[in-house]
Amino acid sequence: MVNNMPDSPLSAITMLLMVLAAACNCTDRDPIPVDGIALKGVTIIDGRGSPPQADRVVEIREGRIAAISPAADYTSTPGVEVHELGGHYVTPGFIDTHAHDIRFVEDNWE
Repeated sequence: MVNNMPDSPLSAITMLLMVLAAACNCTDRDPIPVDGIALKGVTIIDGRGSPPQADRVVEIREGRIAAISPAADYTSTPGVEVHELGGHYVTPGFIDTHAHDIRFVEDNWE
């Protein structure tokens, strides 16, 4: 069984401050105050074995990918906020690209 309780009063205070800081960041406002966002100049890796697609635009509306196009052909949709992100990668379909599955370790811990 894993003990998740803090080892010292300082740890407990740190944990409490982290929870309070997270609670202060919660608001009732829309997280994206625009009709959508466009990620321009990105390289897309789809995770299905296709070669990377460089210099693309990923347009996201209502929390979903609405369009992907070459950056040279992109015309901004009214109300969509464009972010220039050349040199960055978009990996749709990956839920978490950095995770550690420790179930085996916990089940076999002695």
